[in-house]
Amino acid sequence: MLKILTVMRGTNAHVCVYNSAMLKISKITIPVSAGFPSPAQDYREEEINLAKLLCLDSPSVYLAKVEGDSMEDANCPNGTMLVIDRSIVPRSRDIIVGILNGGFIVKRLINTPNGILLYAEHKTYPPYALKEDDEFEIWGVVVKMILDPK
Repeated sequence: MLKILTVMRGTNAHVCVYNSAMLKISKITIPVSAGFPSPAQDYREEEINLAKLLCLDSPSVYLAKVEGDSMEDANCPNGTMLVIDRSIVPRSRDIIVGILNGGFIVKRLINTPNGILLYAEHKTYPPYALKEDDEFEIWGVVVKMILDPK
């Protein structure tokens, strides 16, 4: 299945194209120690399907790339690829992709007795309380993040 997501931001278009049939790689079945290495172990390689692992095999799932640093404290720095599921009903505390006054945003959704807060996960960005004249739509819920450790 070929999927395309185009996100317009100003005059720039960001396009992600992928084919879920091409997302298979080999997996080493031994654990990778984050502490001290274990003695040599027998291992075998098997194939894993990245489309299934990243939930990309559903027609309601899309990829988008983060621009900016407002979600860094949620382990979502600039350049992170978001896996977004449009079929999930958002709950308070979910990280969501929304459309606020015509622009795409990624924030943590907080439901309060006084309304909805869009919470940036960065100390320099205050929470944004939706106002009555704001146009806001929750576009989807972030279900996975793909980070580049470099």
